[in-house]
Amino acid sequence: MSMEEGCRYLIQNYVPSMSEKDVLQGIINVMNDSYCNKIPLKKGAKELLIKFKNDNIPVVIATATNRGLLEAALLRLGITDLIKEIFTCSEYNTSKSVPDIYLIACDYLKTKPEETIIFEDTLVAITTAKNANFITVGIQDEASSHDAEKIKEKINYYIEDFCNFNYLDLEEK
Repeated sequence: MSMEEGCRYLIQNYVPSMSEKDVLQGIINVMNDSYCNKIPLKKGAKELLIKFKNDNIPVVIATATNRGLLEAALLRLGITDLIKEIFTCSEYNTSKSVPDIYLIACDYLKTKPEETIIFEDTLVAITTAKNANFITVGIQDEASSHDAEKIKEKINYYIEDFCNFNYLDLEEK
């Protein structure tokens, strides 16, 4: 879900007396601490990003996360210079249940979906990307572990971390 969709879900199901603005601010406050201070990179991610940069493969982020939170995390983790561009669902009024954010990234990269690798850790996002003809890499994540088997059925490649990922392996699939 986009942040806005998540707010509407929370209001509808848990806090009907709160405004979307107040719920969104509460989520941002909680997430701010995590993104600014706690969320680590997945194992091997920085090394893979460096490899992509050294191989002149541009990396963009298409995210449902708030731009400010993401930028704070990228800065803290020391990887801002490894990311070419960021596209957020909220800035384009979309979500990952439709391929728009990925197609916007493709347009920026001047690539076609079938030649663009999407790394995702949720079933909804993977399903959307796969249905839109992207090369999909599923990443193990505790938050979506309940969907791991379904994710593995949909993707081109599944990884537990980035340590042994080789994008050249995808050409063989």
